[in-house]
Amino acid sequence: MEQQVSTSHVEAAQRILADTVDALRDIEVMLEKHSAIDCDGRAGHLDLITKMLVGGGVDMFYRGTYLRIPLARLGPWLRDPAVSAARNFGVEKTAFGQWSDISNEQGVGSTVQACGYPGCQMTKTIIFEDPAQMAAAERSKSSGLWFCHHHRLAAWQKSGVLGDKFVEILAQMNMMPGASRTKLAATKQDMEFLESIGLGRVTQVSKRGATITSKYYATESGVAYLDKL
Repeated sequence: MEQQVSTSHVEAAQRILADTVDALRDIEVMLEKHSAIDCDGRAGHLDLITKMLVGGGVDMFYRGTYLRIPLARLGPWLRDPAVSAARNFGVEKTAFGQWSDISNEQGVGSTVQACGYPGCQMTKTIIFEDPAQMAAAERSKSSGLWFCHHHRLAAWQKSGVLGDKFVEILAQMNMMPGASRTKLAATKQDMEFLESIGLGRVTQVSKRGATITSKYYATESGVAYLDKL
């Protein structure tokens, strides 16, 4: 959905621009004269202005995120703000434009991914908060693999296939043996599923009969599955 800009914002921008242009003309004259004393007779004004222009910047709050605009690059920003903002987020201009069009004022948007099991109509919502996350969500939607909780076991039993989320958890378990669920960014149900199909195992550290912590490991079968990918 294309965002509408209010007339009051446009008028305010015009006033700010006019005032800024006048100030820049004064600075241009000052730099041309290469003066070290300002119009009020105070020394150091030129030094302040040059340091501000060379090393200063403007912070802009846009769609829930602060963007830092260096004054040294303000010209390119104003000429094509989409290109510069896209570079700030590490994405292409097209991706930035799509995010701007579909996200709300806080930069939050969403897309849906369908269950990969044949015939299933279940979908999940993927939330993103910046254009880089949006691009990742679109990649997941188009080429990623996800199975709903009704079919993840069936997909494993039928085809020996895991969804991307479980592959990532399993890979983390292999790289960080004994990691906690927090480090693995996994839920209790995630770990129980991997245990149930023999790809993961858990050991519990107890003290006086109470469980202190749980440590998770990839089994030999889990490692073998990863090696085949």
